Amino acid sequence: MKKNERYHYTDLAKLIPQFQALPQPCLMNEAETEARWAHLQVAIIWLHEDGAKIDQRLQPWVKESLQHLEINCHKDQPCPWPILILNRSPKQTVSIRLGEGASLHCGLITLNAQPQATPHYLNQHIELAAKAALRLWHASLPVSPILIENTVIVAEKAAQVQVEHLQQSESLHREELDVHLRGDGARLKISGLQSGVGRAHLDYQLRVYHEADATGSEVEFSGIADDHSRVIFDGLIHVPAHIKGVDANEQTRNLLLSNTAEIDAKPELEIYSHEIACRHGASVGNLDENALFYLQSRGFSASEARLLLVQAFKARVFDQGSLVGQLI
Repeated sequence: MKKNERYHYTDLAKLIPQFQALPQPCLMNEAETEARWAHLQVAIIWLHEDGAKIDQRLQPWVKESLQHLEINCHKDQPCPWPILILNRSPKQTVSIRLGEGASLHCGLITLNAQPQATPHYLNQHIELAAKAALRLWHASLPVSPILIENTVIVAEKAAQVQVEHLQQSESLHREELDVHLRGDGARLKISGLQSGVGRAHLDYQLRVYHEADATGSEVEFSGIADDHSRVIFDGLIHVPAHIKGVDANEQTRNLLLSNTAEIDAKPELEIYSHEIACRHGASVGNLDENALFYLQSRGFSASEARLLLVQAFKARVFDQGSLVGQLI
């Protein structure tokens, strides 16, 4: 697929000026932000335009240069804490490399660094050696800036990748995630929630390339669009002709809460092999009127019933105990 075709839904030249003209959310200082995460017992890295502020406990695993952060983990020196990267740099590159048998739990949130709406550009490159395991989560919050992300993940033999993604913003957020399952037996699981309010424009572009035998991918995305927001999920699973034993499933379930909101759901399969099992599906609907009526008959107001059903829809997306799930 040509690169420019992935921008069919998101015209950045048009949208960035529109969002720069909107009022910006209040900024959170570092102390307020760290206090919010203190109960999770994570090691925090702050990324600023002029450098990084790194938790001293992470020195064996983390290297930093101007606008570039590198994380290296090996099984003989595992990182015992989840790492939380709080990014305030308008242009940032993050590299993560896991050696054979290594594991890492890492999260990333991009926050506004200044009152004006400066677009943030984030590039990430992640490599997993054989039998490595990564749990990666991204979150955009109401205080997030205009954010353009590009992430590439390469997984070798029997590597395990779990990605959790939360877009819960009133801003412009576009992400491209390319996953290359390059080694036999590599596995991918992606859970995602896009929740747009106001005039939010949330665009998630996913490409999963099964480049080895017996690889597997499980993709489940849920979207909610309210007010005048637009939520986009475009996901492709690609299996070339010579690959065998692939098991892939891609589902997107969406909730439309306003007549002026829009949801674009486009799961795709590009299959050139016969010895595989691949499934995909998409649904878009409204809140169940019978469920709303039932809750109101039990004493809930109309707004309370609506909120309860929306929260129930969100709660099913992430596994119990997920860090990103606590942000919903």
